[in-house]
Amino acid sequence: MIRRRRQPLVALLFAVAVLGASCQVAPPHGLEVRVVGNELRGPGSARLVIGGSAQYSWPFLDVCSCYMTTAMGDYVHRNAIFARYAELHINATRVFLDARTYAANPFHIAGGRSGELHWIADLVSSAAQHGVYTLLTWNDSSDEGASWPDRYRAAFDMFTDVVHTLGGGNPWVIYEPWNEPHDVTWSQWLGPVKAAISAFRGLGYRGPLFIDTIDWSWSFNPAVARSVMQADDTANGQAQIVFANHRYANGHSCFTCGKPVITGRSDTDADVWETEVGQYAAAFPIAGTEYGYYDYGANDPGPDPGWNAELLAYLADTKLEQGFNGYWDFVWDWNDANSMTTYPTDYVTLSQHGASSSALYYSVYQQRAGVPSSTPSGTPAS
Repeated sequence: MIRRRRQPLVALLFAVAVLGASCQVAPPHGLEVRVVGNELRGPGSARLVIGGSAQYSWPFLDVCSCYMTTAMGDYVHRNAIFARYAELHINATRVFLDARTYAANPFHIAGGRSGELHWIADLVSSAAQHGVYTLLTWNDSSDEGASWPDRYRAAFDMFTDVVHTLGGGNPWVIYEPWNEPHDVTWSQWLGPVKAAISAFRGLGYRGPLFIDTIDWSWSFNPAVARSVMQADDTANGQAQIVFANHRYANGHSCFTCGKPVITGRSDTDADVWETEVGQYAAAFPIAGTEYGYYDYGANDPGPDPGWNAELLAYLADTKLEQGFNGYWDFVWDWNDANSMTTYPTDYVTLSQHGASSSALYYSVYQQRAGVPSSTPSGTPAS
């Protein structure tokens, strides 16, 4: 959740879930992902439940000077990172792009825009070699806040360049045009969303588009969602739309008990999420593209695995069978105590938090979703 964008952020738990025997953790070949009903389908039309990791630290998003070394190092070590993903059964990465970074080239990538496009293509290729899908999202909407409805078309040239570079039919790439719109109304939000759908379809991309909602993608409105789906004209007669949901523990230790995130409510976090989002999981395609511990940056209380354990169990017990499509944890590596890998990072060694989170994931999901067990390797940080 990039409301904390100017501050280093934290990671959550590896949510690498695949539901049932007919689901695939990662496809052996690049077969296009589709939306059928409210579910993602992968190779052979088997249900695909995303178990992903968001990676903030690629050299395509200019956050701050502290970010440069990690971002460049991640790109150089991308093959090792995605090999680690595969060991941990992570089947998707989420990559942040930004049109202003694309124009300014703060990472001094040789060739400027064409060089960045080449690097993005290399990243997608490296991920695909390890059976990992890439979700590309643009952070312009999060950066611009209330001014985004007046400025959103500034990203369209980059949409065009990226799709043309990767190919509209690239089976390993999925797009999420806008990350975390905020300080806008549903009516202000709807125009840029429909325009982005039209732009990607006009570029020849026919796969799923992940659509972030208002309020940093915490909210959901079924009437507006239907309008978005009706605006998507795809060849097979079904809208290829998945609505993105974000949530963070923000210091809470329990998802199903305790004080909720929304001040003034007596419900639990689970009650609030169910009312706002979860009740629609059986009727609409929904996935979590950012679930994590803390999204404010300053005064980070540190990770508390209790909330995430409760979230995983809740989703496994109540939502996966209804069609909920999995989620991306936030974040693979970053420069604070909640990073899933050690920092300064060697890009693949899990931190103590990362190792415990991975173990927690498997203990929760092995029996519920039939995911093969995996013992995280590497020496956790002390």
